[in-house]
This record gives sequence, structure tokens and C-alpha cells, in this order.
Amino acid sequence: MKLLAPTTVLLSLLATSIHAAQAEDKTPLLTLDAARKLESTLVNEKNVAVTPENFAFATLDESMQNEVKLGATNKFYNHRKPMELDKQPAVLMNRDTLYSFAIIDASHGATIHVPKGDGRYTSVHVMQHDHVTDNVYYGEGEYTIDPKTVTNFVVVNIRTQVNPNDPADVAKANAIQDQYKVSFPAGYTPKAFKAIDWNQEQLKQVKAHYVKVADTRGVSKTMGARGSIPQDDINVGVAVATGLLPDQHAWYSFKSYKVKKDTCYTANYPVPGMANPQLGFYSMTIYGNDLYLHTEEGSSLSNHEIVPNKDGKTFTLHFGSPQSCGKDAANLLTAPTDNWTLAFRVYMPDKSVQNNEYKLPEPKPVSQ
Repeated sequence: MKLLAPTTVLLSLLATSIHAAQAEDKTPLLTLDAARKLESTLVNEKNVAVTPENFAFATLDESMQNEVKLGATNKFYNHRKPMELDKQPAVLMNRDTLYSFAIIDASHGATIHVPKGDGRYTSVHVMQHDHVTDNVYYGEGEYTIDPKTVTNFVVVNIRTQVNPNDPADVAKANAIQDQYKVSFPAGYTPKAFKAIDWNQEQLKQVKAHYVKVADTRGVSKTMGARGSIPQDDINVGVAVATGLLPDQHAWYSFKSYKVKKDTCYTANYPVPGMANPQLGFYSMTIYGNDLYLHTEEGSSLSNHEIVPNKDGKTFTLHFGSPQSCGKDAANLLTAPTDNWTLAFRVYMPDKSVQNNEYKLPEPKPVSQ
């Protein structure tokens, strides 16, 4: 009889537990106390097992590690340029907002300071260690994190809208970023975040399972306050991308297409509704088959750059290259690889978009 290696047996058992949890839809919610316990007990362990119960925690923990390496410990690290190709902390990042991350010791509370801006979209997303949202704030203010209601460490992600193709606008956004601050109670010295050593094979396997679910389910209703979203749904969202905003704050559609990069495709899109058209906006970003950005120029478009159709209610996108689509093709997104993925984001969506009444068309090849 052939004996399986211990790792093979462990991964087989893990796969069985994943499918069993999905079949029963009973992956238990990670409670606040349980999440805090993970923070305090796992930092000194090696090769920590990843399960459906701790998958969201583990995945966000990995992203937190990436930002800490850049300098985001208890202060903001500002990504000052539209997302740089060699500094992408996670898949499916975009280029129409500048990210400012702080990995904060919230065990004694903290306050986020946001200056008066110039009217551009600015959101402050406070996430707990297990990828549930504490709060989302907009614009100028001082926002207090209550230590009684959050994990010991939290992620604060400030999105600052920017035109990635306009250096002057990037400079204006940078001036706002420079004023983002974190403060702590007087006399308290905040602790530094410590990374957890996760079993990478198990992390990949659990992620692959939930990504497959997301292919048919989508990511709507996968992010929210503690206790408001089933754990399996949270896992679906975090498997696709860390840091998604709750539905009332943003709408996301991620779709992969089995296409050739050298062929031009086109589709006609209705303009999505927004709850606050002056502050909110929508954008499209194209990714390679690995879900990462591959190009800076031609990787994204927002409603501020898109040329609408004559009816004012729709716009037409082209996917390909100047060679395949023509140098005068309007609203061109550069296809980075075969089988690329398109992300459509609507910030501050109206109820119709939140309720998934907005439908994306299927790109079709352009006849030559």
C-alpha cells in the first residue's frame, strides 16, 4: 500500500473540510475575541495552518505584512504615485486612487486625522485584522477608533482620488496625503505589528476554492460590519481582493475573459448611477491573467477621462492596443496578456447599482 506524505494528507483533509463547510454553509464567524486570540497566540508559531475559519484573517495579515515592510507601522505610508508595478501589495489594485495605509496598534485606541481637501473623493476605510469593516468615513475630520470594538491591530486605508495621467493632479493629491496623521492616547507607546508565519500551500488552496466560488457568485455582500456577513461570503470577497469596501460605499465587478491580447474587443456600457455624482466616480482597470497590473499607461480609465457616446447615457470601451484597435480608438484599455481580467468599480453607487441591477456587457471582437 502506498502511503501519502504527511503534507499530502493534511492538504487532502483541508480540501475535505473546505467542501464540507461550503456544503453546510456553516463556516463559523470569527468572533472578536477569537480574532484577538489569533493575534496574541500565533505570532511565535511556525507554519500556521490555514482553514476556512481563519482564511480572511490570514489573507489580510499577509497584506498587512507587505505594508509594514514599506513603513506603515503606526503611521501612514503613502503610495505617492498611481500604483507602481513593482510595489503592488495585493492583486487587483487600481490606479485612479492613491492609497495611504497605516497598520495600527488599536489596543488602546487611536485617532485618524484627515485635513480639509479640495473636493476630490477621499475615503477612510478602517478594517479589523480579520477583514471586517469597522467604519468608512469621508473627507475632513478626526476619526476615533474605539479599542473595545476592534481587533488589537487594524488597517486604515485612505483612498485619495487622482488622475493618473496628470502629474499636476498627482502633486495636489500628494499634498493632501502628506497631512494624514495617526495619534494615540497620551503616555501610550504603540506596539509594532508582528507577522504570522502562515502555511503558504494551505493559504493558496483555500484561496483557490473561494476564487472559484467568486467566479459565479461575484463579490457583492462580502464586506461589512462584524456579524453582518456570513464567514463564507467574507472569504469569497477577500479571496478576490483584500480591502474591498462594503456595498453601500463601493460596487465591484471582476470578470476574466478568455481572449487574445492581440485582438481588439469592444463593448458598450451604460453609465452607472451614483449616490453623489459630485464626489463619487466610476472606473475600469484591466489586469493580466495573474490579476496584477502590467502596464501603467492604458491600464485604467475613469468617468473623468472617458469620452461618452452621443446619447450621454452610454460609453464604448476598446480592449487591445493601438495596433489592433487603431490609433484613434476611443476609451482604449491596453490588454496586458491573453485572458485578461476587467475590474469595474463604482464609488458611492446608488441603490440600483448596489442591488446589482447594473449589468456589464460582453466584449466582442472587432471585425477588421
